[in-house]
Amino acid sequence: MGINYNTVLHFLLGVILLAPLSCLGQSLSVKGKIAGIGNKKVYLFVRDAHNQNKLLDSTVSAKNRFAFTDEPEELNFYTITVDSVPGGVQFFLDNNVQIEGDSKAIWESSVTGSPLTEEFALHNRQYFTPARQKIVALSNSMRDPGKQEELGRLQQGIMDTMHLWTEKYIREHPDSFLSLFYLQSLGTEKKRQMLGMISPELQEHSIAKATRKKAELEASVSAGKPAPVFTVQDMKGNRVSLSDYKGQYVLLDFWGSWCGPCIKLIPETKAAYEKYKGKKVQFMGIAYDEEKDRAKLSGMIEKHGMAWPQIFQDMSEGVQSGVVGKYLVTSFPSVILINPKGSIVYRGIGQDGLVEALKVLDKEIN
Repeated sequence: MGINYNTVLHFLLGVILLAPLSCLGQSLSVKGKIAGIGNKKVYLFVRDAHNQNKLLDSTVSAKNRFAFTDEPEELNFYTITVDSVPGGVQFFLDNNVQIEGDSKAIWESSVTGSPLTEEFALHNRQYFTPARQKIVALSNSMRDPGKQEELGRLQQGIMDTMHLWTEKYIREHPDSFLSLFYLQSLGTEKKRQMLGMISPELQEHSIAKATRKKAELEASVSAGKPAPVFTVQDMKGNRVSLSDYKGQYVLLDFWGSWCGPCIKLIPETKAAYEKYKGKKVQFMGIAYDEEKDRAKLSGMIEKHGMAWPQIFQDMSEGVQSGVVGKYLVTSFPSVILINPKGSIVYRGIGQDGLVEALKVLDKEIN
């Protein structure tokens, strides 16, 4: 009887991907040697259910060496950083892990002992890194302002290809934690669809539960849904309420003084503001910034002649609070267009988001 090597391969992959689950609840070690760090503070972070790095532990290295232990209740993504050393080492803790590298390029450190990390590294080499390199190469070769639309199409094509690869991987590996991990890179609607394809066991992971909840919330502030109302003070101390603009179109512009792409987009936003002034279209800026930079922000608003209302939101309160939280904005710049009936008709990010929002506005008005 012949051997079906595809069956054997899938079986072995299944062993690799499912075996680490037996390590959960047990003490696992992270041992490392990073040449050049001497005796420095080393930090261990774990990625939480909301995709934020949470400090788990810290230690002081001795002669370039350090060690941590953890008893993970579920699989997760970890990062090691070192005081005054740029970058970090990222890995999955599905087994005892050994790290070895150099402080001059800590992000290139080798990680052994973790099957998930090894597969993740393979995907990076074969798919993710080449895609990122293509995007950067295109940006460097197409700096002409007249080529920006073509550049956007080409870069989006690369991203679409990567998303198709991600969807294919999730369908073919519903039991792999990497499927749940990669799921986070997809758009809201696709994320909600693909979430149902992962295994029942992974459905119970805290990341899956948080992703499901976030997808439901995002759906509540998507195009066609009522725009969440708010009443706040603008940066001049005036009361500003979304309900005051009922019967008008409202374009919410989420930005910050720290955000390079946001600053680059100001002239286009200003030109749009001038174009639609007096046409029952209200622009409103939500500046997501640090309190210490409020004066800098005010100076920037004055310098660029941003005459539309600006609402300050303190970054220290996080993206879950204020107007940013109500609209679940996590990328900057972002734009949201609201129609006279108070419904969201479009939301997008970056320059493409503004361009598309203005196209929608033109169609709505005309």
